[in-house]
Amino acid sequence: DLVERTTVAEIPSIALESALESIQEFSTPSPNSPRLMLDFDRWGAILNNPNLRSQLYQTRLSKMAIVGVASRNETRAPAPLQLGAWLRQEFTNAIASGWQTYQAVPTRAPNQAIERSKLVNLQIDLHQETVVLLIGIIPESNERIRVLVRVHPAIGSRHLPPQLQLSYLDEHGVSLRTVIARTNDDFIQLPAFTCPVAMEFNIQLQLGTARSIERFVV
Repeated sequence: DLVERTTVAEIPSIALESALESIQEFSTPSPNSPRLMLDFDRWGAILNNPNLRSQLYQTRLSKMAIVGVASRNETRAPAPLQLGAWLRQEFTNAIASGWQTYQAVPTRAPNQAIERSKLVNLQIDLHQETVVLLIGIIPESNERIRVLVRVHPAIGSRHLPPQLQLSYLDEHGVSLRTVIARTNDDFIQLPAFTCPVAMEFNIQLQLGTARSIERFVV
């Protein structure tokens, strides 16, 4: 029997500068295969060269590691927590998001304030710091509430970690006010601020590279 042979074109070479640019381009972590980001000639030229193939592997691996560290060091609430519900004594969503009443946390708010607390874990490499974030609200009118924000050490700790930053951010993430824990501080607090109905804001805790952001809407 006759066997039909097909001639396969030789894989073209690629300039080093172009190859390095391509490697950077599809080393960014993505749910899609990097093969889908390049035409076949460039992709084949890189895989056909052992040095470029190794460079691709190492670059992609390092970028994925960086993204992994960033995701472990930063936590963000998935959706704004409705503070208006607290005024109606509705705490189902708050409880589901980790907001509770911690008897061990001393209250410094006026008696009419509605307060809830949440344990916040800040992961720095292999070390974890846990603090208690406390939010209090006081109705000032049908259209506005006053917000109180404090941070306390977790049970078992006497002081906050030095350089812990507590920040009040607007809905776009712009910092409006920040306070920083000093050595031997047993709590820090933001100056009380007033919000109209439907206003969104964020509260951020940061320690070194670790951040936690809680989102709220009045």
